[in-house]
Amino acid sequence: MRTISCSCGGQNVCIQSVPIFNHLDMNEMKKIASASQHYLYEKGEWLTHPDDESEQLYIVYNGAVKVYRLSENGKEQVIRILYSGDFTGDISLFAGTPSDYFAEALEPSRICVIDRSSLEMFIENYPKIGLKMIKSYTLRLEATEKQLSDLTAEHIDTRLANYLLNQIKREENHTIHLKLSKKDLASFLGTTPETLSRKLGQFQQAGWIELIENKTIHVKDQNALETIET
Repeated sequence: MRTISCSCGGQNVCIQSVPIFNHLDMNEMKKIASASQHYLYEKGEWLTHPDDESEQLYIVYNGAVKVYRLSENGKEQVIRILYSGDFTGDISLFAGTPSDYFAEALEPSRICVIDRSSLEMFIENYPKIGLKMIKSYTLRLEATEKQLSDLTAEHIDTRLANYLLNQIKREENHTIHLKLSKKDLASFLGTTPETLSRKLGQFQQAGWIELIENKTIHVKDQNALETIET
């Protein structure tokens, strides 16, 4: 990790990318940006880890970060992936307890960091920030509940199809550049790397996708993925 200057169009570019802040006017955003620090995390570096006592909000400006827990036997369970505009550190920040998860950069990632005292002051001055955070928590809870439901009720074919559909929606492109390793993606989908490889091969054989490179997938038949029911 190293401190960087935010030179991409002004100091508040990171803040503009975050849904909890982007309703503010430019002067208000500049105030928040001036209270934030900007860091570059290299691939594999942790933003947070269990027992981390830092009281900071970590905002992804660009790059990707995986959030995961370790089971008692040391197996990773990937919880979610953070992209531009997403944030983490909020649970330990407001609950006042150490986090029980890891947040690890999947690639070189620019992260904006705001400490607790500054964030509390901004929420007091701009109450809509608090409301936006509540909305963000609600959406995250819904996504977590859906993920748990999928893991227990849906077949791996459906889980994989839904993941691919969500990715093309997020990227607005039918060519998906995976940030996760095959092992991490298998963990996220609740399966094994071997089963994931087999299913991707079956999807390609059926003509639904094309495996271009190790971590690049082109969706050829979106309708087919949308109608998978197993």
